[in-house]
Amino acid sequence: MISLANSRIQAFRSGALFALALLALLASSSASATKRDHGTTRAKDGFSGVHVDGDRVQLGQLDPTLPRSLLHLDVAPAPLPGRTMTISRDAVRSALRRAGADTSFADAFPLRQKIKRSSVTLETHVLRAELLDVLATRLPTGISVAKINGLHEVILPPGPHDLELRLGKLRRSNQATVIIRVAGLARNTLNITIFLKGQALAPVLRRNLPRKSVIAARDVDMVETKLESLPANAALRRNQLVGRALVQPHRAGRPLQTSQVRTPPLVERGREVTLTALASGIRVSQPSTCQEDGALGDWVRVTPISGGRPLRAKVVSSSEVQIELGGMR
Repeated sequence: MISLANSRIQAFRSGALFALALLALLASSSASATKRDHGTTRAKDGFSGVHVDGDRVQLGQLDPTLPRSLLHLDVAPAPLPGRTMTISRDAVRSALRRAGADTSFADAFPLRQKIKRSSVTLETHVLRAELLDVLATRLPTGISVAKINGLHEVILPPGPHDLELRLGKLRRSNQATVIIRVAGLARNTLNITIFLKGQALAPVLRRNLPRKSVIAARDVDMVETKLESLPANAALRRNQLVGRALVQPHRAGRPLQTSQVRTPPLVERGREVTLTALASGIRVSQPSTCQEDGALGDWVRVTPISGGRPLRAKVVSSSEVQIELGGMR
């Protein structure tokens, strides 16, 4: 009986030791798995790894549980939007070493860690619609887009984007460049061909006008014009001419460039104005003569009628320019 009891006790002890060993093995396996999956998540796109947003991979993106002082530590350049790369434990260790930090933090990282740059897809039909909106302000009345070649979807980093269209002198077939910017930075460039159709209408003067003439609504006609005859940067709408002053004389019936008109000056060269000097609540005025034309807010040279050297003053109205003493230009 004693022998049987001893046998049972021995069996129980062996079973207990086996159970403890099994639990220890499972814990070790779980810790190992946790280490292998360090910092990883499985996104909707099926990628099991770390997603990063910026142009650089920071240590805190790989492990947000690190000390705060290490979270923004630069590790490596990020891949292009939508692309993947691998960060090694040695790369993490090197980044810690460069920063003078404890390199033992790298021991908790896996040997290799997968990284993917976050991205958004700008689909072709969306890009086309946005480009047509831009072209609507760049084409003459009566001209529309027949087709656009060279457009395709683009992969961009997350964030609002805008388009810059570089388009030269208008023709029926136009080579153009589209620059797509995110947060002000150029992220993608497309070379495209834009085909146009329709009959162009362009604003022209009804009569010859001399330099400095302010163009009135009655001075402008919208007439049919060959697309190819329009100059680069041509004025395409009435409102680009009406109320503006001619920089040089212009003949009737000929399209104008936007550079050939300007906002009419409030003061003109040779005109007498009041020069007001301001200083610590004191206001002193004297008559002066403008040495150049100027619009509201422009700084122009004026010469006091009483004599003295020319000064630069700010145009505040059609009859007054101002200068703050101590801030002369």
